[in-house]
Amino acid sequence: MRLFSPLVLLLFSTITWALHETDVGVIDWHKRLVGVPVLGSSATAPSMHRVKGKTSRTVILSVTDKNTSWRHVFEPQDPVVSYYKHDDAVVALSGPGGSTIRMFESLTGFVLFERKLHDDLQAPRTTWITRHTVTRLDGKNGGKTRWTWTLKTKGDSLVSYFKLVSSPEALASRRVPSDVADLSQVMTLTLGDRRAVVWLQQNEMKSIPLEPTLLARPMVANDAKVDKILDITLGEQHGMAVLLRTNGAGPDTVWDFEVPSGDAMYSGGLDKDGKPYIARLYWSLTFKKITVDVFTPHFTLVTGYTLPFDTDHYGTIKHFHMDSAIPSGWTVLTRLVLTTSTGAVQFWQQETLQWTRDEALAHIAAAEFVELPERVAANAHADGVPRLQRQLRDARQFPQALWRFAKRFATGAYASATSPASEVGVFRDAFGFRQVIVAATRWGVVFGLDSSNGQVLWSRLFEDKDGKVVPEKVFTLRTVSDGETPQVVVVAQRKTPQGQTHTVLYHLDALTGADMRRKFDKGAPLLGYVASKKPLADAFLLDADTRVVVLADESLDYTVFPETAGAQQAFSTVASSIYFPVLEDGRVSGYQLSEDGAVPAWTVSALTNERVDALIPLSRGPIASLGKVVADRQTLYKYLNPRMVGVLTSSTSGCGVYVLDAAKGTVIYHARVPAVAGVCAVRASLTENWLAYHYYESEAAGGGATGYRLVTVELYEGGAPDQKTGSAELSAFDTGMLNYTVFEQAYVYPQAVSALATTRTKLGITMKDLIVARADGKIHSLQRRLLDPRRPKGKPTAQDAEEMLIQYDPSLPDDPKRVLSHKYEITDTAKIITSPALLESTSLVYAYGLDMFLTRVSPSGTFDVLSEGFNKIQLVLTIMALVVGLAITRPMVRRKKLRERWYS
Repeated sequence: MRLFSPLVLLLFSTITWALHETDVGVIDWHKRLVGVPVLGSSATAPSMHRVKGKTSRTVILSVTDKNTSWRHVFEPQDPVVSYYKHDDAVVALSGPGGSTIRMFESLTGFVLFERKLHDDLQAPRTTWITRHTVTRLDGKNGGKTRWTWTLKTKGDSLVSYFKLVSSPEALASRRVPSDVADLSQVMTLTLGDRRAVVWLQQNEMKSIPLEPTLLARPMVANDAKVDKILDITLGEQHGMAVLLRTNGAGPDTVWDFEVPSGDAMYSGGLDKDGKPYIARLYWSLTFKKITVDVFTPHFTLVTGYTLPFDTDHYGTIKHFHMDSAIPSGWTVLTRLVLTTSTGAVQFWQQETLQWTRDEALAHIAAAEFVELPERVAANAHADGVPRLQRQLRDARQFPQALWRFAKRFATGAYASATSPASEVGVFRDAFGFRQVIVAATRWGVVFGLDSSNGQVLWSRLFEDKDGKVVPEKVFTLRTVSDGETPQVVVVAQRKTPQGQTHTVLYHLDALTGADMRRKFDKGAPLLGYVASKKPLADAFLLDADTRVVVLADESLDYTVFPETAGAQQAFSTVASSIYFPVLEDGRVSGYQLSEDGAVPAWTVSALTNERVDALIPLSRGPIASLGKVVADRQTLYKYLNPRMVGVLTSSTSGCGVYVLDAAKGTVIYHARVPAVAGVCAVRASLTENWLAYHYYESEAAGGGATGYRLVTVELYEGGAPDQKTGSAELSAFDTGMLNYTVFEQAYVYPQAVSALATTRTKLGITMKDLIVARADGKIHSLQRRLLDPRRPKGKPTAQDAEEMLIQYDPSLPDDPKRVLSHKYEITDTAKIITSPALLESTSLVYAYGLDMFLTRVSPSGTFDVLSEGFNKIQLVLTIMALVVGLAITRPMVRRKKLRERWYS
């Protein structure tokens, strides 16, 4: 009985799609990101041609030549508190109160040691440096404690320290009265054997020397009136800091920079011999130029240069670090690492840009696939000079195109990588694998990505009006089928400096990023259309045909976009029948549109004592099959309620999974699952009549095993086969909507999951696969057939075999052939979106979070193209032989017939 299941699985594995080794890097791509560096952190300073740093995604990294040399990703519950580097080691404190310390090897990222300093749930009493203690750890001996020193005076706090010494004996201590409002204005300076603590107090720079007896009195360290002290990372070894002063230079001033034309930034760095340098950077938004002045103290020399900076694409500079070298004579060579307001990280060597990393892509808030037009369709209306130019380009590219066609025809390699964007625009390939991914990020910039290789086609800034723009959703407003250039609209919330939140729309061309709201787009930030001066409650497309966006704010006033008569008419026709759910402060409520705005329609009493964590929208697309034919030739008709919405809840008793009718709040499906340490980490996907959700089972009854569970649920019309109610067309208030049957089954899944999605195809004929983003960095594809809740628990009968139902096995196979990401490690995936290709068999899968990954899958096999094993060469040779034979025999037959006529 147990033998039947693996045999059937083996049979299915031979007829379904699997990833071949030759497809790696051909049908997919992976972008390894690290996140935007923490602004103001000296840890991003370049050293030895490497950029090391800590990012806002709690990542410690080392970058070289644009590529990530190594990175260490911390768990969300283990955030990085502080980060230090010294010689060939990197040390990081992480966790609540700095509970864990790790040391990494600087070149490889190898963890030299990891140690728990205190319990996460307790207040930090003994860390490396806390409010009252200093602890020295021996990095060469696995982080063993060498000594601990505790501040004896009650009520005082340890602000900073200078150097860890060999013993914990306190030589002297002293209380220094001061009035310090900002602890960043307190630092230590060292020059040779001279050490001092300096601080800013009421525009005066004061200091006290660090001597064994601490008998010296605080003194004014500089006669100038100081506005601010800037730590340029040269204080510990070279006793240097930058003073922003109002008058006078003071007796200890090493160099006095002239007042720049704009706001300036300062940084310090060292060369390979440990000699210090100080750089000042300021820029002009008008001329798009950066000016860099570098002061060399040991030469008393200032050198300067300018470099171009595209403010339209990268915004403003928020942070920079530098190092320098003197290759010969008086020549000073400077390297800079710039972090911009758009999250980009640039590495410059003098005036030459070495590389740019768009780390804002590690912070994508919303993304959407957009289909590209054909080259022929785009050029159909070209005339005159443009047509001649196109023909010349086609003629120049003809040999390469002919070679690619011949190679593809001869080898049958339809899974070849598509070409990158051409110099004259972006166009789709023959099978629609190449599309544009419009990705809106939390760093105020939206990107257009080439789905064939992940390269950035264009990027645009949002007009923020000195506020912060947070994208919520991206909708396709026009497609290639509409006869216009593809267009998208980004729905965002803009938080103003006054603390208000406005709902704003950004309308742009998906192919070029051009601003559709400007008559002449010169690359300025995208002009925002303020749909409401209140926060957004919900936004959705009216339907797939009209492409009208409807927005509702927190006051339940709605806005229709675009602002055209056609859009308004399409909306007015169906407005009274529109219902939508809104998540408000942990509660879900239903609303109906009316002439005066949205009005409350329902609440769910079953959710009174539960907090709603997330709404799972119904994934929409073409539905090719309305039912499933069972063995006795009867039909199970799918329950296709277009108003279904998934709801995930949490409460003191556990987690809830609901499916509701958005028109009246009826509970269609409900399940309770346990929480893990009081946290509900449920992931779900809802499409057609199929619900799949994943959770951790920590309370297995009857001695069952705990572990991760994947539950699959299917809804069918009526109480038995052949009971069709027409749920897709019925009104929400028809009693037939309550007549349905639920099939569900739970399976053991081997890993934690961060995202779920189902595949989509152009006509909906192909079987859907469930795409799973796992916590171990793998993207896994699960066949729908394995997740069928009707799988028999006993030996399959003849009727089951006729339906191709396989015996139920509580454990889902962890088949490495179904791992789409193969050798790649896709870290911290937040969401998966899918898109159909032109081939009905193929679906594009795009996963984003910290990393980005794209591949294409064929759940039912590539039935609409010839297989790679098809012998095309033999077919071509056979046809050619027939043509040659026909050419030879045709004259012979003609002469024979002519001779017969003469002698007949």
